[in-house]
Amino acid sequence: MKRLIIVIVLFTITLLASLVFYLGLQRNRAETTVRPTTLKPTAQIMPAIEKLETKTGLPATTEEIKKYQAALPDSQLSPDKTQRAVWEKTLAGNFLKIVDRAGETKLRFGLNLEDVDLVWFKKGELALIEKPTALIPGSAWVLNLKEETLKPLAVNEPGLMLRWSPTADYRLQSSGKNLVLINTRSQETLRLPQTSLPSKCVFGQEKLYCALPEQIPDNIVWPDDYLKRKFYSRDEMAVFDFSGGAEQLLNVTDIDAVDLLPLDNWLYFTNRRDNKVYKIKL
Repeated sequence: MKRLIIVIVLFTITLLASLVFYLGLQRNRAETTVRPTTLKPTAQIMPAIEKLETKTGLPATTEEIKKYQAALPDSQLSPDKTQRAVWEKTLAGNFLKIVDRAGETKLRFGLNLEDVDLVWFKKGELALIEKPTALIPGSAWVLNLKEETLKPLAVNEPGLMLRWSPTADYRLQSSGKNLVLINTRSQETLRLPQTSLPSKCVFGQEKLYCALPEQIPDNIVWPDDYLKRKFYSRDEMAVFDFSGGAEQLLNVTDIDAVDLLPLDNWLYFTNRRDNKVYKIKL
């Protein structure tokens, strides 16, 4: 009877352990074998951009550049700006550290992961995203700091990149040459009509601003060649309404826009071609 009870207890423990990824503080290494999660099928494709009167991108002033750079989001900073996530590589393994403003380590997790991008998208929740490449499918996990659990978010996606809205109600997710807008509550998705990257988009108030490359040559490895600056795009700037509407802000120009930021009724961005800051009136 005692042996039967022991077997039942051990089976129960094993079953519970398989449901959630537990992270060990300081010494323990986390298991990272994951099962893919599924999204609802793409509900619809966003409409083609309505061509409007072309607006000109204007150079930003020195003061505007300072304000723009200070306002750019820091993905590794907590939403309340009191803590920072730091990826630490050591001979003993790789660790995720949570440090306070004074640099003191508050939490430290050992993880069986290599290089990852960190995105602190919500209070108490961090995304760990493998470096994007079309050559090797990448995955992403969400770390819950309070529960000390690691759960899969996306698995085996080529060129995987992610970006969240400030409220975390929406997420941009790119895989291959597809860029989709995901409602994180309902899991409903909308696919953008042209290829782009989350790093070329920004969330505004119930709107999504994106720089959309006019054309991506067939011999370009996307997004690898773009991220390595082997390829510079010629973008048109567009704004999408979450309800499905779309319009053009700026026609195709010699602008390769990143780090978009809506600020004071202007849309600011950095042009990768000359590394200068420009703005468009909204």
